[in-house]
Amino acid sequence: MGSLEFRIIDPSEYRGELINLLSKVLGRNITIEQFIWKYERNPLGRTKVGGVWSKDVNKLVGTISMFKKHFIHEGRIYPVYQAGDGALEADYRGRGVYSDLVKEMTDSLRQEGVVFWFGYSNEAAARVYQRFPNNRELYLSNTYVFVNGFRNIVHNYFHQNGPLAHSIIELGNPFIRTYNRIVGYSKRTEFVLEPVESFGNLPEKWSFELATHHQFLPLRDNDFLKWRAIDVPEVMRNDLFPYWFMKDGRKIGYCVLYRDGKRNILKIIDILCEDARNNLVKLFKTVRRFAIQNNYDAITTNIAGELYANALKSVGFIKIMPIRCTVFVLGEEFMSNCNFNNTFWVQLPIDRDNFDY
Repeated sequence: MGSLEFRIIDPSEYRGELINLLSKVLGRNITIEQFIWKYERNPLGRTKVGGVWSKDVNKLVGTISMFKKHFIHEGRIYPVYQAGDGALEADYRGRGVYSDLVKEMTDSLRQEGVVFWFGYSNEAAARVYQRFPNNRELYLSNTYVFVNGFRNIVHNYFHQNGPLAHSIIELGNPFIRTYNRIVGYSKRTEFVLEPVESFGNLPEKWSFELATHHQFLPLRDNDFLKWRAIDVPEVMRNDLFPYWFMKDGRKIGYCVLYRDGKRNILKIIDILCEDARNNLVKLFKTVRRFAIQNNYDAITTNIAGELYANALKSVGFIKIMPIRCTVFVLGEEFMSNCNFNNTFWVQLPIDRDNFDY
């Protein structure tokens, strides 16, 4: 394996090396526009990136990245980080290299004064994270699904799209869609959707109101949402739908929806409103109607928090599976009095999460 060097780097200075490594390991065609947007233009701060070089061949062979976010806790705003892309070339796996990357990044964040970082981890990442004594695994986030078609259900059980699978889809889709209309899932709702052109007048109080139902909740502000949902790369632009929820000409809330064209699924990646206790159910009914009217086979979301979960279940969403989240505690004194039970935050995906969950 040779001699390795770990260091924190500025992503703008290593665009080419990072794009090549991430594209190769993740199997994606990452454009430079997407990279600059994701790593360099977050209004909360550039993505924090760690890299590992093979000194023998002077080559970047591994990387880990952290995206800065602001979280509300007891009425105050704290900077935290969410784990983003991680990649390591195959020849360097199984030798503790990625663990060293995680350690270097965690030490750097601790020196920065960050109280915790978190990540929605796959199996490979979870095995690495479990080696560290300061991590907590939480399963309070869940995948919820509203079913409006059978194509994805059938494809989960039939690996080949043969005559039987095709027949089930042809018969099942009209049945479930007719049923959803008969029970009133597509009837007119109290709110209407209006495309977002600007988040310039987004009430910050919506985040603080919702934060009273969560110990930690991401702060949504104008600049962050403009970057996250409007000024996005071309590869995402046509499939990302930010909408206001309107009632009598007044903004009640917003949502950001993502169209997974390959599976004909609509994904709720963010939703926020005033008076969430009374309005969330109505908002989810509005999204449900939108999906039915546009013949999506399903709506999915990764969600957390009792308030959101209860609202989803009340409008016909089914809880499918828990989502593992790993929290690395860095500010021990600050975190010692925190209890995450049922008061977790909702997931805010960055970009490739749109495709993967």
